[in-house]
Amino acid sequence: MSDKSASNWLVIAAIDFGTTYSGYAFSFRDTPREFHTPQKWYAGTSNLLSQKTPTCILLNPDETFNSFGYEAEDIFTTLASEEKHHEYFYFYHFKMELYFEKNLSIKTTLGDINGRQLKAVKIFALSIKYFKDHFMMTLNNRLPDATDSDVKFVLTVPAIWTDTAKLFMREAAKQAGIASDRLVLALEPECASILCKDIAPEKLLHGKCLTFSEKGTQYVVADIGGGTADFSVHEIEKDLTIVELHKASGEAYGGVCVDRNYVEMIETIYGVNSVEKLRNEDMEDYLEFLRDFEVRKRTVTKDLKKIYNIRIPLSLNDFAKEHKVDLQRTENMHVRGTFEVQRDRIRVDGIFMLQLFEDSLHKIASHLQMLLKENRNISCIILVGGYSECIILQEKVNFMFPDKNIIIPNECSLAVMKGAVLFGHDPYTVSSRVLKYTYGTNTDFRFEEEKHDKERKYKDQYGITRCRGTFDPIISAGTKVPATGKKCTLISVPLDRHQSSIISEIYFSENRDVLYIDEENCRYLGKIEIRLPFVGFKPTLVEEFTFGMTELLYTATVKETGQTVVKQFNVFDV
Repeated sequence: MSDKSASNWLVIAAIDFGTTYSGYAFSFRDTPREFHTPQKWYAGTSNLLSQKTPTCILLNPDETFNSFGYEAEDIFTTLASEEKHHEYFYFYHFKMELYFEKNLSIKTTLGDINGRQLKAVKIFALSIKYFKDHFMMTLNNRLPDATDSDVKFVLTVPAIWTDTAKLFMREAAKQAGIASDRLVLALEPECASILCKDIAPEKLLHGKCLTFSEKGTQYVVADIGGGTADFSVHEIEKDLTIVELHKASGEAYGGVCVDRNYVEMIETIYGVNSVEKLRNEDMEDYLEFLRDFEVRKRTVTKDLKKIYNIRIPLSLNDFAKEHKVDLQRTENMHVRGTFEVQRDRIRVDGIFMLQLFEDSLHKIASHLQMLLKENRNISCIILVGGYSECIILQEKVNFMFPDKNIIIPNECSLAVMKGAVLFGHDPYTVSSRVLKYTYGTNTDFRFEEEKHDKERKYKDQYGITRCRGTFDPIISAGTKVPATGKKCTLISVPLDRHQSSIISEIYFSENRDVLYIDEENCRYLGKIEIRLPFVGFKPTLVEEFTFGMTELLYTATVKETGQTVVKQFNVFDV
């Protein structure tokens, strides 16, 4: 992470890498709030025009880059229509793997649409490189002499991600050609908060402007995107900086949940085998079928009598007939509401559509209720993210929290992307954060009869009775730390003078009190092997962790010489 002042950069470029849609925005040093999003992506043969493009990537048979976004969709569907797609690699919605993968590493693989595996870091690196190159081409059209060294890149990540996932994204960006000193990671809810902090009334889709000039204003930022719903509780300080009051929280109940329920519902009506055949044999119709619902779901309201016409590919009807599916059956389908199957569409009522949203809406509302109960001075709820554009979600939040000021900026799906640009110009707009995790090391303490489990008891090589696998805390979850970073120091000394390295194993947990490294909620972050610069005497090693920034920083130095032996925290075997 660079210490270089934003004033030394010509331009700040933010890449908002989302689960379903991604894009970039930028602004120049002297006009930070003049956002440039000149790129427009067209959704193939449909009428969609967007400042973001789907997060999907197509690779050639030799695993080299082919295309990204709508272009990748279109090329892949063309290949599929000509039966030439089998050797290509097509990935979509792959960002969620960094949330679900518990043992994420540089060796983690992702399965493409046909289940073939490639290294995840390669997929992410090629995706980031696409946006980096696209941006540089756009910049050079304006300033032909501009180079990478003139640009500070900001890459957005969910606040609820682990440090492992953040480190993974930094490594992917490095492989994409973005130097470490030109990259900063930004937390998505913070970016939205920065953008909305002094937003003009005419740029609000819903709600009233916040009184951000008053110290003590508290609010929730709900960044509800395609994959995750990411919540942060903020307060405005006297100097108009932002303070985090509650550690970041959330789960994977974004808009993809609705899409998944929709596909499952169609499988219920037309048969699993029919939908599978559509996906395998008519990829163009399958993607158009998903795109059509993406547009349709944003129009759903709480009106139970409203009728919706959903386009269905003609081929899906044909496949259902091949599998002898009775499309008019209603018994044992567990489908609420009414629907009518026609040749190229189904007509459904509001009850039918609403059930697709029920699970995610309930979880989002419950999470907000929990945060409001724990933070009773909250006066506002800010909704951002692509899923927040859905009318039914907006209606649900307004109904559940009538006494709160619900704020929805225009183009709320772009709020994080534009806020990330502002964060790049001034990363200390956020003045303090609350740690989500407790961090500690694997240290076999001396065994205590009344405290430790007897089965962990052993004697080391020096005859000292110890407890195997104990957790030595460095800092606790819930700790309020400055955004400039809180430094915590560990002192290590080799056991003997001939030792050539010291190994530190780092663990983390959402629990404040952790006794053992193998507890259910305690997870392995990584191993740091610190190679000592010389042997022959026992140097004192000073390990320094910096918490509170958007990433965990780490250095290790030899006290006697001041020599830095590790400059950054990297748990991956690159």
